[in-house]
Parts: sequence; structure tokens; C-alpha cells
Amino acid sequence: MIKIQDLSFSYNKEKTISHINLEFSPKELCCILGANGCGKTTFLKLLNRLIEPIGGNITIDNKSISEFKRKDLAKRIAYLPQIMNAPSISVSELVSHGRFPHMGFSRSLSSQDKAIIEKALISTKMQDLRHKNIRMLSGGERRRAYIAMLLAQDAKYLLLDEPTTYLDIFHSFEIMELLKELKDIGKSSIVVTHDIPSALKYSDKIVVFNNGKIAFSGTPDDLLETNCLQKTFNIECIKVNAGEHCEYICRPIK
Repeated sequence: MIKIQDLSFSYNKEKTISHINLEFSPKELCCILGANGCGKTTFLKLLNRLIEPIGGNITIDNKSISEFKRKDLAKRIAYLPQIMNAPSISVSELVSHGRFPHMGFSRSLSSQDKAIIEKALISTKMQDLRHKNIRMLSGGERRRAYIAMLLAQDAKYLLLDEPTTYLDIFHSFEIMELLKELKDIGKSSIVVTHDIPSALKYSDKIVVFNNGKIAFSGTPDDLLETNCLQKTFNIECIKVNAGEHCEYICRPIK
């Protein structure tokens, strides 16, 4: 479990994260919503210790992240930023980079490393594209390749900053379905997104940020019982049941 206690962060003496208290459970898909500049990306960077808080603490399985060596932390948390460079390498080479925290000084892949890489390629349906150059992939394929790299890292918690940005609706659904399926192999995903209908559809838990503070934390159904979306985004959302499935329609409040 990841536990955040009284977490705060300031940038140029202006507080951007203020007294955050949250918990993230194993095998959970959590989406983080909020307007631009409200602290969502900053929060993910704090979880991955890319930046240091001015107060509070983050623990993973009852151990403070400040006590982890960088390599050991990478075995527990994997991070995919919103914008990734596209190196001129094959999909397999990219995915193999996920094994770096587990490799020794020789930097050579063991048979176990290769098996984990293969499993990551299959889980993301990238095995038939393993030899293709990253720069030749479509946007959706490239996102899946980077998620495969995260899976090869074999961390329990995946942090993804707007993984469906710039993707068409089909590939956006494809990415969210993949993250949902990853729960079955023990992964938890913490996803920053602006796609509110998808967050409502796929999340076990939703967290809404507003001006660096938590405006809501709970289930999608609980969120719809509040006026948080109206206050934060000036929208209303309706749940539409269709047999065993449900969809969400969001529209601006006039």
C-alpha cells in the first residue's frame, strides 16, 4: 500500500500541493482528475521522488520512500510521464530498458529478464511489433510500447501521466482496458487524466485535485452523488446503464 500523510510541496515559494492525505491499495486503478495547473503532475513526481516535498511523508508498504535507494524504489514504482522521447530503437530494446533496476553491473539480460520482457510484450499485444522502430509506430502503439517497458520493470505500482493524450477514442479505450486488465496480474495504476467519462468507467477510485488540495477521494458512484465535478469543472455527468455495462455522459452546465 502507498500511504501519503500531510504531503506539501512549493515551487518558487508558492505552495502547489497542500496537506495531501491519501492511500492507494494493491490491484487498484485510480484516476486523478483536476484542471490544468492544479498539482496532478507534481503529485506523481512526488510519489516517484523526482522532487522532494517540503512536508509530510510517503510510505510504500510501511517504509518511507526517502529510505529507498533509487534502484530499489524503481522496483516498486514505475513512472510514465506525459511526453516521452522516441529514440531510434526497436520495441524490444525499449522494453528491455525496464529491466535496468534489476540488472547487475554487467547490464546483460538473464533468461529471467528475457522471460519478463516477453511477458510484457504479450500483455500489451506488442509481440508482433517487437522488431519495429519506435519512431515508426502509431501513437497508440507507442503508448503500449512504453507501458510494456513499465511492465518489464516489474513494479507493483504504475504512475501514468495522461497516457491517452493525443490518442483517438479507440486507442484511448484500448489503453484504459489494458490498465484495467493489469490488476489481474497484481499491478496498481495511478493515472492522471482529463478524460472524465473514461475515469468514471474504469476507475476503482477517483481523486479530484483542486488548487493543490484534495476535493474528493472515493468511488465513481460516490463522486456522482456530490457536486464536486460541477464545482471543479462546471460540468454535470450522467450514468447510463446498458445491460451489464455502463457509460457516462458529461456536459457543460450553462
